[in-house]
Parts: sequence; C-alpha cells; structure tokens
Amino acid sequence: LDTTNNPELYIKRARCYTVRPNLIDNQYNLAVNDYNSAISIRNDYYYYYYLRAFTKSKYLLKYESAIKDFKTSIELDSTYYYNYRDIAYAYRKLGKTELALTTIDKAIDNLDNSYKKEAFLHNLKGKIYQFDLSNYEDALLSYQLSIMTDSTYIRSYINRIGIYERSGDIDKAISDLNTLISIDTNMYGVPGSF
Repeated sequence: LDTTNNPELYIKRARCYTVRPNLIDNQYNLAVNDYNSAISIRNDYYYYYYLRAFTKSKYLLKYESAIKDFKTSIELDSTYYYNYRDIAYAYRKLGKTELALTTIDKAIDNLDNSYKKEAFLHNLKGKIYQFDLSNYEDALLSYQLSIMTDSTYIRSYINRIGIYERSGDIDKAISDLNTLISIDTNMYGVPGSF
C-alpha cells in the first residue's frame, strides 16, 4: 500500500483539522494544504475541490478563492447541490446577491429530482430576497415554491410567518402556524424543534 499517493489519507487528515475548533494553530491552512495534496494526486474528483472550497469559505473567509474551487467542483459534477448552496453563501458574503440568486437557479435546474433539496434551495433564495434585499414579495414567492415542493419543509413556513407578522397579516401567520402544528415534527428530531 502506497500511502504517499493515497489522496484519501490527506482528505481524512484535513477533515480532522476542521472537525474541532482550536485544535492547533493554523489548523485550517493545514487542512487546505492537505486538500491541495489530495488534488495534486487526483485532480478529477469534484468532492476534493468542494472540501477545499468549503474550508476556505467557512473557516478562512477566503471567499473569492473558495468560489473558484466551487466552480471547478461544479465543472466536474454539476449535480452536487452543496456546491451551489455554498457558492451562493460566498457570493452573499461578498455582497454579490444577484450572483447568489443566479447560482441557486442553476442549482435548481441541475437537481437530481430531489424535492427536499429543491425545497431547501427555494427557501435559501427566499432568505436572500428577505434578509439581503428586503424584497418581501419575491421572498414570499420563493417560500411558496419551497412549500409547494415539500409541504413539510418547516423553515419556509417559519420564514414566511416572519414576513406575515412584519406586514401585519396575522391571519396568514396563524394559518401557517396551524399548519406547522399539524406537521409531525418528530420526523425532524426533538418534538417541536425547528
């Protein structure tokens, strides 16, 4: 077994660096170095680029560099929706909300028929409209699309309720709250947890 040319060993070590905060000084840069090593051995695997991009974005706040890696990962596998979710996050952090929205639309177009993922992405789009752009009309539309895709997607109801409360449309807020009460929250873990 040649351990020096096994990219998975580098990936495992890199993931160990990112699992626990404050493990060692410079741990996230060490993780990126290990992802670099794995990619130098196998540069055709989308997931290695995704992991490196995620580390750059979440822990090192290197959004531009992360976006490049997310894009490479998408070129290698356009169906891995976490790339789109996280590149949209990076665009949001850079204040590029229109690019974030476009990225989410691409993700929805490239989904592998997963209604749960589609509901998540419509909800994410709604959050961008609501919280980044204060565009409540488009936010409501996105939440509605999410709920139409998966009527048990709790986050979209909660976000929509917030808009209804803010606008004084209490009857609609109560209607959504009644729907939430009727949804079996046990399937999401602790009863009543959102």
